[in-house]
Parts: sequence; C-alpha cells; structure tokens
Amino acid sequence: MGKLNKLRPYVNKMIISTFISSIIFFMLGNTIDTIRYFICISIVYFLIFINFSIKKSLDMYKSLISIIIGNIISFVIIKKYFSSNYDLSLIDNIVLGILVAITISALVAICVLYINRDEDTDNRKLMPKREADLERLLKYLNTFNIVSINSKWGDGKSFLVNQLKKRVADEYEIIEIDILSCNLNELQLILINEIEKIMYKNRILSKYSKKLKDFLSKEVSFQKVWSISFSENFSYSEIIKGFGVELNKLSKKILIIYEDIDRISDEKIIKNIFALSEKLSGKNIKILYQYDEKNLEKIGFKDNYLEKYMPYKMNLTEMNFFEILKFKLNESNIDEEILSLNDFDFLKEYNQISRFIILRDKFNFNELTISKLNNFSIRKIEHFIGEISIALNDYVYSRAKETVIGLFFVKHFLIEIYRQFNVQFSVLDTIKFKFEEDEYTILELISMYNSHLLDENQVEKIVNNYQNQLNYFVLRIFNYNIQETMDSDSDEERLRLINNEPIENFKERIENEEKDRVIWNLLESGKSKYTNYENQSNKLINFVLLRDEDERVSAFKEFRKYMFHLDSDEVDNETTQLFGVSWFIELFKGFNLKEVSEENRIRLIDLYFEVENIREISVEFIETMNYCPLITKSEYIHILGKFNKLEVVGNLNSEESFLNFLKKYIRALSHSKIAYCNTYDYSYTLTRDTIKGNEKIILRELEMLIFNINDMKNNISSKLNIKQLENELETIIIFAKKLIQIIQFKTPYNYERGLKIKTNSKLININQSEYDRLKVILETENSNIVNDEVNRSYLDGKITLYEIDKLIKSDMK
Repeated sequence: MGKLNKLRPYVNKMIISTFISSIIFFMLGNTIDTIRYFICISIVYFLIFINFSIKKSLDMYKSLISIIIGNIISFVIIKKYFSSNYDLSLIDNIVLGILVAITISALVAICVLYINRDEDTDNRKLMPKREADLERLLKYLNTFNIVSINSKWGDGKSFLVNQLKKRVADEYEIIEIDILSCNLNELQLILINEIEKIMYKNRILSKYSKKLKDFLSKEVSFQKVWSISFSENFSYSEIIKGFGVELNKLSKKILIIYEDIDRISDEKIIKNIFALSEKLSGKNIKILYQYDEKNLEKIGFKDNYLEKYMPYKMNLTEMNFFEILKFKLNESNIDEEILSLNDFDFLKEYNQISRFIILRDKFNFNELTISKLNNFSIRKIEHFIGEISIALNDYVYSRAKETVIGLFFVKHFLIEIYRQFNVQFSVLDTIKFKFEEDEYTILELISMYNSHLLDENQVEKIVNNYQNQLNYFVLRIFNYNIQETMDSDSDEERLRLINNEPIENFKERIENEEKDRVIWNLLESGKSKYTNYENQSNKLINFVLLRDEDERVSAFKEFRKYMFHLDSDEVDNETTQLFGVSWFIELFKGFNLKEVSEENRIRLIDLYFEVENIREISVEFIETMNYCPLITKSEYIHILGKFNKLEVVGNLNSEESFLNFLKKYIRALSHSKIAYCNTYDYSYTLTRDTIKGNEKIILRELEMLIFNINDMKNNISSKLNIKQLENELETIIIFAKKLIQIIQFKTPYNYERGLKIKTNSKLININQSEYDRLKVILETENSNIVNDEVNRSYLDGKITLYEIDKLIKSDMK
C-alpha cells in the first residue's frame, strides 16, 4: 500500500496529461500530422536527455515520463477516432506503433526508476553500545507517547534516529522537524502541514487541520476571516480533539521527531512546541525529542517544568574515544597504509606515560597520568579522521603521522589550547604554565628550577593546576625533545661545540623543527613544510649535485651566494650557515636528515674535496667527515680512499673530533650494509673518552685490525679471485695504518681557530642569522647596498641597534 501511495502522484500526472492533451488534440482535429508529432516528441526527448542527467534528475524524469505517456495515449486515441472516417497510411500506422512501444517502454522505465530511487543505500551499522540504545528506544516508543533522547551535540543522536526510522517504517508515518532549517515562528504550522500531507497521502480530507492552522496563524487573512465568519466555531481543545479523531483513521501511527530542540534560543517558541505536541500526542501519535539537557537548562527549563512535556528520558551510552575511532575507521574504508588504528596508539594512556617525561627527568617529580579520552562527540571524531586522512595523502605529512594526528586532536578536542597556536613560535614556546600571577614555558620552568628559583613544593603547585595538566598533556602528545643549551663565553669553545655536536643531539634538535614545520603548514598552508636543513639539502641536490661534474664548483658558488641572501619572508626558510662555521659541516649534517641517494652523497664528498682543496688531515676535515652518514659500503670505501691520500701534518690525540672519527669509522666496519668484520675485538678503542694517555692500547688494537683484515684478504685471495674485494680490504688496511701514523706523529696538529661573532649551538637565533647575512654583504658589497640592507633589516625588526653597532665595529677591525 505504501509503494502505491508513492506512485499515486505520477498516476495523477498521467491522467491529467491524458485529459488535457485529449482536449487539445480533439480541438485540432485531423490537422495533426503523425510524422510531425513524432518529430516534435523526439526533439523534446533529445533536448531533455542532453541537458539533464537521468541519474541526477530522477524525480524530474519520472514526472516527465508520466506526462509524455499521457500525451502519447491521448494522441493515439484521438488519431484512431478521426481515422474511423478514412484509412491511415502505412507510415502513420508504423509511427503509431512506435509511439505505443515508447509508451510501454516509458511505463517500464518509470517503474524501474521508482524502484531504484527508493532503494536504501545507507548500509552503515550501529556500534554495539548504540544498538543497545536503539533497542531501549524502541521499547520506550512502543510504551510511551512522548520520548526524549538526551546527549551532547554530535554524539550520534541523528544517526541513531535514522536507524530507528528504518526499524519502524512499516508501522509509523515519519514527520521530522529540522529545527535549523525551519522558520521557528512557524514551526507549529509546519508541523500541521506535514500531518496534512500524510492524511492526503492516505486519502483523508481533514476538516480540522485548516481550522487548527487558522487558529495558530498570527496573520489576519481573507480566508481566516471567512472561516471565522461563515464556518462552524470551535474552541482550541475541540479542534485538537477533532483533529485527533481524524488521525485515528490513518492506517499507520505518526512519529513526530524534533531534532535538537535545544538549538532554539527562544523559550516561548519551545513552550509552544511542547504545548502543541503534548496535545497531539496519543496512542496514534508519538513524539520524539532530541536534545542536550544542559543546553535546555541554560535556556531556562528546569526538571519540574520538563517532567510534563518530556516525561520519559533516556541517555545515550557514553563511549570511549578508541571505541568510536575503531568503528569510524572501519566505516570510512581508508587505506590502512595511509591511516590505521595502530597510528593512534601513542595517544593511549600506557604509551603517554613514557613520552615527554620532563617532570621526572628535570624536576624529579612523579609523571602525571591524564586521561582525556572519554565521552567524545562522534561527529567530532568523524571530522577528526577526515582531516587527518586528507593531510596524510601528502608525502611530507605521511612521515609525521603522530604530529599530524596530534595537531588535529588538539584542534578538535582541546580547542582553547589550539587557539593559542601560531606560526611565529614553536609549540614549546606557545604552551605556557600558570604559576602565581605569571605564565611560563616549560623551558623557562626548567631554567628556573635549575637556578633554584623554583622548589619542589612550587613545582607540585604548578602540576596540580588542571589547565597546566592539560598543557602538559599536549606537550606529551607532540613529544618534543628537550636539550641542554650548549654555550660558552669563549668563541673558540662555541665553535668546537657546533662542529662536534653529537649527531643524535642534532637529529633531536631538527626533529623539533620538523614538528613545528608540520604544525605551521597545517595552520597556514603557505608556510614551508621543510626544515631549514631539508630546504638546504633539496636546493644543494637540485642546483649543484645534479649538474654535470665540471659545472658543480661554479654552481656551488652560486648556491652559497643564494643561501646567504635567502629572503626568509619570501621562501619561509632561513640559511643554516653560521658565520665562522664550515659550510660543508652544515651540508653534511643536512644529509643525515634526508633520504639522499648514494650517488649524491659521494658527489658531495667529491665536491667538498675540490672546493676546499683538501690536501692534509686537519681538525676541520675530521669534524666534517664525522657527519658523513656512512650508509653504504661504496660511500665508506670512497671516503677511506680519499683519506688515505692525504698528508699527516700532526697528531690529533687531544681532539675530541678525532676520537669520534676513530670510533665512527671502526664501528662502521661491522654495520649491516658494510660488514667487513666484527668490531668486538676493538672495544677498548670504542669505549675510551680520550686518545691521549691510551695511545699504546689503541695502537695495539689498530695493529690487530690490520692483522685480521690482512689475514682475511689472504684467505679469500687463496681461494677466490675477486679483485674488487681485495682492493677494498687493502684500502681498509691502508686506512688503519694512516690512523696509526696520526696517533704516532710527534707533534700535535697546529691550527688557529677563532670566531668574530658569538654563536649558540642549540638554536639559530633569528637575529644571529640576519647578522651573518649582513656581515657577508658588508664584506662583499658597496656601501649603498649595505646601507639599504641594514636599514630594511632594522625597520623590519630583524636586527637590533646593538647588533648594528657590533657589525660596524667588526668591520673596522
């Protein structure tokens, strides 16, 4: 019966079309030419087909087919009527046959379109806890006339109600009032109109619906005056009662659903809805409200008022973040290579406890266990997953899943903290902890604690503040690295710290910048995705290393000039070069962060030797080679081959860099991709803090290395003839001998080291980078350019007056 009711409008259109067309064709008489009619119909079909998609305009096509069927039927009938006086030609009969065939095809088409249109394609399932909520809701609906669902916005009330509508579709006629899309002042009239439509669909002409609308309408119209003057007069209660009797004639019950009634801010409108719905509710009319009781309380509704109009309330079951997340990820069908449930494990409490353990390491305080993963909005989690999946389609972001997930977690669930984020500062410098009347970053608190400006009781007070706990939770999500600042009053010592920065410390420092870059780019898509070192490495490869060999030196000079004059406002990256620090140390550092091909790593080594004209083993050379990644055997042997050709001009036994070099290159012998021998036998050398004073034992182990490699070489050459392998082993032997020569050299290496400016090895200060840039301009350009550049820099706030004064004084020396 329900399906026939839905087909009825199209049948009506077909009948009306047949009636009107018959009158027109009858009046035209026998003047209608069958061929011309057929051509006209065909043109109409063609124009509609090329202008409107069948799939996207099903309702229009169903109505159109109904009208055309009626038109063709009337034409055939009228044509046959007039043809009784004379015989139709063969062509006329063929055309009429085609028209009949079109009519039959159209009838079939409308049925197919109707069936396809009414298929429910939403096959999503409910979560187990929501299935239990639905079962309870069905029981309430079967028992009570007015039922209300209470939960926060976004908790899945709408989806639950959609599933309810499917379950009760055979038993109820559904009226859904969407609060946000209705004129709130006419909600009651909209409701009556919707009920009228259902009555009309069930072939019931209501006597009381019009009276009820007139009663509720605020406008004075001619029809309303006519109704009052010439129709029977009824009271409001009589109209409601009579309307209810009419509704009892329906074959189905009516379910009236109000979506998020608490989104209405006008208390009077809500009261009117409550009053009318309460009057209409009964055995055949059920009312279902969706709302958040906290919002209704804010509007002014208390329990003692609501108990009449919302007597039966059920709460939706609270669900865990990961329960919703798992369900929505499965539902979204996102490729697990892009995003899977395991990617969110770092948010779990047992993993959070081991991240960013600054309270324990820096303040000797027990780590916090903060659980913020309960009672989340389902809608927010859907949005959360959607934004993450879009971002992770970018390769740069796919390497930083935790940072991407962390940012969107804060964006969707910790909105007040997210609003503090900006592209000018790291999250480490943005998140501040309240203490007394001021706020401090975690780095500032660490410094205060180390300087005894904070004691344990004060730290405990800071930690016990709930907002501070949330801030700490956010820092845990991003898991920044906290490093001690390497600093010294001596320029020479600063340079030593920079050139001997442990590679792990360097990687941790840049890992922080990588996180900042991802966050800044997601906040503002115009910001660079790449760290300064990544940007530098990309430019070096594209501008220099991929050039022909004879062009690389000149290309490098252009590259160096470009990097010194880099406009950070335009490209959103700064140079990594600090004045007085070797260019190539910073370039080799950058190659430790990026997946660079073996070919390009070897090209950089060759470029370094050519540009710097390396002829002897110096401290700077050793410091630079300490930053070679040593990933492959070819790279390793290539460096050793070049090293073996250099002149020894002094021992480096007192140099930290040489000890690091010794350890790095001997350990590399046992790396999985190099694997020439086991370095267990050289553990003494690999565990010393200094060479000086340990020369004899280290020399003994190096001699043992020579003996072992030589023995290996002889064994292999006696059985096999692999010339390349023999050459590689010979290179290692010469390398070990060269190390012995350096250690045994009588006099220490003599060099001068100095800086004209002060440098901090932990972070590249913005003013320091600008100072370095202006320093180069001062030394290479004319006074007009220098004046313009310094003036622009000062006006833009990139350099201070003190630094300008220092710059000028350094040039005068």
